Amino acid sequence: MAVRKPDSEVGPLGVWAYDTARLLGITPAQIAERAGVTEPTIRKIEGGSNKTPSRRVVFEMARYFREVGLAQNVHVDDPPGDWAVKPVAPVSDAAAYLARIDSLVGIVGELIEQNRQLIAALAPPPDDPVVDRAVAALGQAEGIAARERARSTSRPRRSDREHRGAERPLTIREGVSA
Repeated sequence: MAVRKPDSEVGPLGVWAYDTARLLGITPAQIAERAGVTEPTIRKIEGGSNKTPSRRVVFEMARYFREVGLAQNVHVDDPPGDWAVKPVAPVSDAAAYLARIDSLVGIVGELIEQNRQLIAALAPPPDDPVVDRAVAALGQAEGIAARERARSTSRPRRSDREHRGAERPLTIREGVSA
C-alpha cells in the first residue's frame, strides 16, 4: 500500500476530501460517479496533486458527503476555506426576477442622482477631465439601466400569449424572434 503524503503537501481540500471519504466508507470511484468526473480526478484531489478543481466538482463532492453522512448519522464538515459551499437562492419565476432588476435599477438611479448633486455642489472647473469621465460613466449607467428596463418590460407575458390563442401568431415586432 502506498504511503500517503503529509497533510502539509496535500493541502486542506485534499485532507478534507480524503478524511471525509474514509470516515464515511466511500471509495473514490463512488465519489467520481456522483461528481461526474473520473476516479483519477478524485484521487488527484485527495492526494493533493489537483489543488484547484472546479467549484462544481467540490460542490458535488460536498453534497454526496452530506447525503451519506445524513444516512449514517455522521456529521460532515463543509469544504475548507474558499471552497465552502455558499447557498444562492434561485430565481424561479419571472416576476421575482423583474422585481430584483427594478430594485437594482432604482438603486442605480438614486446613486446617479446623488453623484450629480455632488458634482454640482463641488462646482469643478468646466474642463476637468475627471469630472468629464464621471459624467460620461453616469450617462453610460443610465443608458444601461434604461435598456434593461425596456428589455425586461418589452417581452410579452405568458398570459398575453395564452389570451391571443392560436388564431394569430406572434410577430417579430411584438418581441418574439423568429
